[in-house]
Parts: sequence; structure tokens; C-alpha cells
Amino acid sequence: MATPAPDAVKRLVDRFDLGRKVFQSGDYKEEPLRAEFLNPFFESLGWDVANKAGLAGSWSHVPPCQKRCSV
Repeated sequence: MATPAPDAVKRLVDRFDLGRKVFQSGDYKEEPLRAEFLNPFFESLGWDVANKAGLAGSWSHVPPCQKRCSV
């Protein structure tokens, strides 16, 4: 039996559905995508995306990019 999605994930999916055309356009860039969807998604799953624990990069949930990250 599958585990139900957290309410925060359901809200993110609903929000994406409402603005799907904008979010899938070439004008919607990586930075707002991370801020509005990806970071909240991973935080809802318990990830310390902002590294609030202050862990070294290799121990953090999201290691820092060595160069400019691209998706």
C-alpha cells in the first residue's frame, strides 16, 4: 500500500495545476522553480534544504554546486 502524499505536496500540485501554462513556459526560470516548488517539496519530505543544521557540504541533504547549476 502506498504512503499518501503530505498535504504540503498536495498543495504544491494544486498550485502547479492552476498555473501550468506559466510554469511550463520558457519564461519560468530555475530560480523561481526552486523557491516556489522544489525546495518546499523536499522540505515537506523532511529534507534540510537550507542546511539549517549547519552541516558540512558533504553531510548536508543538498550539497552546494561547485559551478553554476543547470537543470
